[in-house]
Amino acid sequence: MKPNGTKKYVLKFNGMRGGVENEDLSFSKLSMGVSHVNGSLKSDVGMGRGKRQISVADSEEDLPILTLNSDDVYIKDLFLYRRTLSDGTYDDRLIAHTTNNLLYSLALYDSGDWTAIDGVTTNGKCCAVSFNSNGEDVALISGNTNNLIMINDTTASLNENAPKFNSMAFHHERVFATTRNNRNRVWFSADFNPLNWKVSAEEAGYIEFQDEYGALLEIISLGDYIFVFKENAIMRITAYADQTEFTVTKITVGLDRIISGSIVQLGENIYFLTTSGLYSFDGYTVTRLNRFMPEIIDDRNLTACGLGDKYYYATRLEIDGDEGIGENNAVVVYDLKQKTFSVIGGVDILKLIAVTSHHLRRVYAVRKGDVYVSEITDDGSIYGLSTIKKWKSVESNFGTSAKKVLRRINVFTKRDVKFCVIADGVKTTHEIFGSDKWQSVRIERSGYVMQFEIAGDSVDIKPIELEFDLVK
Repeated sequence: MKPNGTKKYVLKFNGMRGGVENEDLSFSKLSMGVSHVNGSLKSDVGMGRGKRQISVADSEEDLPILTLNSDDVYIKDLFLYRRTLSDGTYDDRLIAHTTNNLLYSLALYDSGDWTAIDGVTTNGKCCAVSFNSNGEDVALISGNTNNLIMINDTTASLNENAPKFNSMAFHHERVFATTRNNRNRVWFSADFNPLNWKVSAEEAGYIEFQDEYGALLEIISLGDYIFVFKENAIMRITAYADQTEFTVTKITVGLDRIISGSIVQLGENIYFLTTSGLYSFDGYTVTRLNRFMPEIIDDRNLTACGLGDKYYYATRLEIDGDEGIGENNAVVVYDLKQKTFSVIGGVDILKLIAVTSHHLRRVYAVRKGDVYVSEITDDGSIYGLSTIKKWKSVESNFGTSAKKVLRRINVFTKRDVKFCVIADGVKTTHEIFGSDKWQSVRIERSGYVMQFEIAGDSVDIKPIELEFDLVK
């Protein structure tokens, strides 16, 4: 057999695409612990101890450990309570919900410790919303099994007459909410009194949705409207002052199943996942951003948030080995500008929450079993421990049925990596040492179909030039 000329192919790292339809070598089949920057591969996605910064002039400090009375008790949920004092001082708080059904408050702009919120307990899965009531910034917390709780500073009070909510939004001096026990009803509080849930023509009430678009998932205030997300549709509620003038409009129907927990407001848009990809919604139009997504094998506990130009979600992916342990065993970071995914595994995340509060911009995370808050970092490690960074391409015949002989690769990598070639199912590994110069590495592997892997404790590698012969 004679070579039919030397061919060159530049292997870029443009991101991650799930699904069987991905045939582009530049989009990986698997990326773990890496990000994709202008065609290069870097390891700058990680997780560490959550931090706060008391003022712009202060250095960062670790969020304190929550001291609990049992080794079996840990934080299971986290909420942001937006609060400003009468003199203009920032006093925003984190509210932690523990597995023994208690609530704790932590100031983000003070160096104090966690403080117990006495007098209340809350069970099950909860939701929260902040608003101003009679000149005081308060937070409402509700759940599928507990009474509505109002928190003012560290004082809590119960509203035993309110329904038990699973989603709440503050809109035009009312709280709108949904419940778990009636998945086709949207409740609204009395005007100018979000604590009054007595149903009447002048006070509180509810709107029934009699349709076939599935259960209510989330309710969000965006602009002048309330948007209701159902399993297969998005509805709009126009609600100004008089409840008799409330109207409901169908925005879009027939969507593939919207994944509960994925619905996130970020700026002037709402982002959400369905079983067919990632979507955005600007209040008028639904746009699919990416149909290629990491394969989710269980989305029942999915949690999501957004910060800056990135959409984050934790869920259960198909991951081998120890990194696959946990209900939500991975965090996926989607770059809304680059339209690419990055994934970190080996975690078990119960909650993600984005905090954009004054000078503080963080994505906090709650790991199962922890009594402290974590955050997503850009140092490529998990709590200072280096993790294996992996990148794996799809299989390709490079558009020809001819046999390929990969002679060499030209590579620029600043870190030691393993470059693996899988030719017709046979895998060979080549050790490449980090350098500040381009390197030519001899490969000499042949096959009709090829696939490539890169792994290392840290990666910083530019697009790789492949040189191969086509053999007749």
